[in-house]
Amino acid sequence: MEAFPPSWYEDPRPGTRALSSLAKKSDWRSSLELLVSMKRAKLQPDLFHHNTVLSSLEANWRMAINVLGLMKRSKIALDVFSYSTAISCCSSVWPIAMGLLREMQWRALEANTVSYSAAISACEKWGCWKPALELMHEMKLAKVRCNDFTYNAAISAAGRAAQWQISLALLEEMTSAAVQASLFSYSACTSACQRSEHWEAALALFGGMENLRANHVVYNGVLSACAVTGSWTLALHFLEEMHRSSTSRSSVSYAITICTCADGQAWQQVLDLLRWMRLDHFRANGVEAGSAIAAINEAVGRPAAEALLISLKEDYFSSTSSGRFGAVATLGRIEAFDSPHEVETLGLSTEATLAATSTQLRGAVVTQVSRLDVPTSGALLAALGEQDSCGAWWLLAQFAGRLVSKVYCCLCHGEPPGEPPWHGEVNRPLKVTSVLGVSQATIVKEEDPQGKASCTKYEVLATFQSSNGGVFSLTQAQPVTGRTHQIRVHMASVGLPLVGDRRYGKAFETGRPVLPEWCPSLFLHCWQLRFLSLDAEPHLLCAPLPPALRDALQHLTLRSGHVPAELCGVLCTGG
Repeated sequence: MEAFPPSWYEDPRPGTRALSSLAKKSDWRSSLELLVSMKRAKLQPDLFHHNTVLSSLEANWRMAINVLGLMKRSKIALDVFSYSTAISCCSSVWPIAMGLLREMQWRALEANTVSYSAAISACEKWGCWKPALELMHEMKLAKVRCNDFTYNAAISAAGRAAQWQISLALLEEMTSAAVQASLFSYSACTSACQRSEHWEAALALFGGMENLRANHVVYNGVLSACAVTGSWTLALHFLEEMHRSSTSRSSVSYAITICTCADGQAWQQVLDLLRWMRLDHFRANGVEAGSAIAAINEAVGRPAAEALLISLKEDYFSSTSSGRFGAVATLGRIEAFDSPHEVETLGLSTEATLAATSTQLRGAVVTQVSRLDVPTSGALLAALGEQDSCGAWWLLAQFAGRLVSKVYCCLCHGEPPGEPPWHGEVNRPLKVTSVLGVSQATIVKEEDPQGKASCTKYEVLATFQSSNGGVFSLTQAQPVTGRTHQIRVHMASVGLPLVGDRRYGKAFETGRPVLPEWCPSLFLHCWQLRFLSLDAEPHLLCAPLPPALRDALQHLTLRSGHVPAELCGVLCTGG
């Protein structure tokens, strides 16, 4: 039995003060040990002692349940504070929090604002917006006042479930209930609008925050809304407002604004933003610099874009900066960075391919600068070095600046109408969505704000015929933009779906994919890749068809045109 001063047996206040001191430090282990020791010493700790220990537990819901059980076994009647504190501890497990609230009501204890708000907060963390709203309705019936914590938790619960209209309604209700909306209230509503892609509503919310000082997180959210809605002038306004309000501008703030202005072809503003970044002691990374280069490329032309690329590199990296990059063929042989090592990468993802390359180079850091979809084969560029190395920056800037030219080879079902030569251009905006981690691209109307401008140039090199009379076109496709699944969707839209395409290569008659047995995979291969080497000289990378696709062509009879020799040759590089 622990020894306590005799005064502790005569007056409970010293024990209370000791527990309170530990609770203020959130030292729940020591406070719980002291409580148990007091019980063993028959000091008979009362309700206040137990509640003090509960207040030290914070989010430790298991200990909170144990303390409640200890109180019940000691026949100590739990009060509103006991339940409210325990409910707060159970914020990560909303069913238990709801169970404690109902037990409290069953014991004829009137739940107060704290009890209800704690339960609603538990619902918020799980995105259970319906139970949260039901609890708020229950509070109004019981005439329990909803405070700002109650509303904020309910707004956030609805926001997590992308119920933006409910979040906005709750925000308006706060005003009518004379509850002051906080920065968190508006931020939660803005997040709800962003999750449901109602960007105009997110921007409108920001206008109601005149009396609140927004932080950089809120500003970046609003800048993202500007990016999606294409409001580059508004994005510049908010970036300048951050400076006027002494809100710290981060590299993310600049990156979003640069991309927004670049999409709006506001190239002069993009150049200004690069200068502002330097004054704020930020350096544009490869993608951000590439956005600026893309704007110049679109507005003035490639020579000016290349000049900006070179000048930024000289500005950011000293003349002694080194950086290397290399070519990787994802289906077939890898020749990496002047290294003699070779490795087979049949059917690997981009990430797995680069990991294999890193292993071959004895653990050297290999940075991804572009990618190929898993079913696509061909040439792939990577940088030897960290993300902020000269080589990685140089390549990322070129890809983002649309200075890298890719030529794909694909085999399509059917042939274009009319007489050869067959060539054309598909200019149709694409919208990319993700369902359970799987990307899906669809063609949308020009006026769709979520559609991204997409352009693919194509030329039929040869036509073939199969043994059952099917006609196929060997096509050279050059994506001007680089959207997800762009070639596959664009070629299918002009009646030339790719052979082996399980997602977009559907027959119009049956609506099912056309998958010939003689082609085991998607016939889409990155054949040529042109870019600038670190000395700013043009560089060409050619990757031959992998054996599986070469064998597929052997099953067909040539009808017209010819197959370029480089497609069936060896991996080569040249100027």
